[in-house]
Amino acid sequence: MLNIMPKKQDDLDRILYEQIPIAEEAFIKAFEKRVDYNHTFSDEFERKMDKIVRKEKRLRFAEKTGKVLKYAAIIALILIGVSLPFGGMAKAAALIERIKTVIGDMFFYEYKTEVDVEDVGTLELRLPTYVPEGYECVDSNIDAISCYAVYVNDMGQLLSYDQYIIQDGQQMYYDSEYDYEEKMEFMGNELVLLCYDEGFMGAIYTCEMYGYDITIESLDKNEVLKILESVLIE
Repeated sequence: MLNIMPKKQDDLDRILYEQIPIAEEAFIKAFEKRVDYNHTFSDEFERKMDKIVRKEKRLRFAEKTGKVLKYAAIIALILIGVSLPFGGMAKAAALIERIKTVIGDMFFYEYKTEVDVEDVGTLELRLPTYVPEGYECVDSNIDAISCYAVYVNDMGQLLSYDQYIIQDGQQMYYDSEYDYEEKMEFMGNELVLLCYDEGFMGAIYTCEMYGYDITIESLDKNEVLKILESVLIE
């Protein structure tokens, strides 16, 4: 009989690690024989799984979008306060056109304007002075044309805020698998709310030559309005 008893603990560890792939393969084969691929799940289970998948897709998309805003934007010296006067900004805002295009489970707004970003000037930074109780800023990035901030509360719920100068040809991407959309006028401009039944809301807002995007794990639009109001009213 072949003696494979290890002489040292290291030899035992090596032998066990070598047998792991064989054991894994045997387990998978045995498990696959017991799987009923024709099983019909309940409607409630299907709805719950669909919500989980959709939420994961939104979180991955939000993470990817955040990285684009954070790392792919034009990085420059921060020159706060050098911007177009209000009168010129309001005139420029009248020249903005926003076109919506749906592509699969996403859509994007493309902005058209005759105003050159150089005429607008450097970003006039407007971070929220109000966030819901319990939220703290955990990440942020500011450059000459955009800013991005992420807040988290004790429950791990996320709140993200984006401010950016609108440029000709700029495209902003969003998830299109929301449950319902609500449009309303807020401080003289259109506010678009993308709402999900499981408790998630995205807000899209433009004012003058600036765009504002907010995402929050809440269906309380009053919180979104308070955040926007704190940004727009100095």
